[in-house]
Amino acid sequence: MSLSRKQADFLNDFAKLVQFINAQRDMYCTAGELHRTMYQQRKYLEEGKSKTLKSKHLKRLAGDLNIFWHGLPIWEYEKDDQKAILEPVRQFWVSLHPANDCGLNWGWDFGHFERG
Repeated sequence: MSLSRKQADFLNDFAKLVQFINAQRDMYCTAGELHRTMYQQRKYLEEGKSKTLKSKHLKRLAGDLNIFWHGLPIWEYEKDDQKAILEPVRQFWVSLHPANDCGLNWGWDFGHFERG
């Protein structure tokens, strides 16, 4: 499968994810980052905002969302509460495609969703 086809399929799932989140009671999201240049990725690595130079953002196969629960950004909640609140979102995302993964699976970066 071509990279552009993978990107199109990922973006279609990402759109479904946004609609799913915004349809939940007391939850909504805003756009975060979708594409990143290598310059940005290196800077994020230097600043400790990323752990790799092989981010899926570089290939437009990852996106970040700012997720809000009861009007507050998810990062304002305790980590265990974040995990519980976002578990239905994680389940929905991974159900869309077997190569979908998210930061909740790693225990950090809870607004990150990607296609492997």
